[in-house]
Amino acid sequence: MEIPTHQQTANSQKSSSTHSDHGPDNPSWGEARIAAELVLNFGIQGSPRTVQKYLLEDPNCGRRQTVPSQHWTTFVRNHAKAMLACDFFVSVTVRFRFVYVFLIMAVGTRRLIHFDITSHRKATWTFQQFREGIDNSLTTVNTIAF
Repeated sequence: MEIPTHQQTANSQKSSSTHSDHGPDNPSWGEARIAAELVLNFGIQGSPRTVQKYLLEDPNCGRRQTVPSQHWTTFVRNHAKAMLACDFFVSVTVRFRFVYVFLIMAVGTRRLIHFDITSHRKATWTFQQFREGIDNSLTTVNTIAF
């Protein structure tokens, strides 16, 4: 049997105390103490309010629980038939002029619903493209089913 050295004993005590003193194992630690420990041990600056936002509530400790919710990909998959995506980007022509391209696409079918190009972008033109795109999506029967 090997006798542990002083260094091995100190390391094992340090690692066990570090893990048992933090987080849910020690409910007496509040947001301020955790924020201070993050600064001291890891050099991570953060306010107690930020720490509070990420703490989970346990009935025994009084901290917030995460609300079970679906992931973004699940949400998109469930609602894709009723969703539209739009993009507004700049393109350069062969003569090195800028044109502004606006397009609307149905997420569920990945079909292009509406697009238009202009060389002079204005808010009124963009708003009109939204109107026309929504009208096109409502009249296209196979594209979006509301």
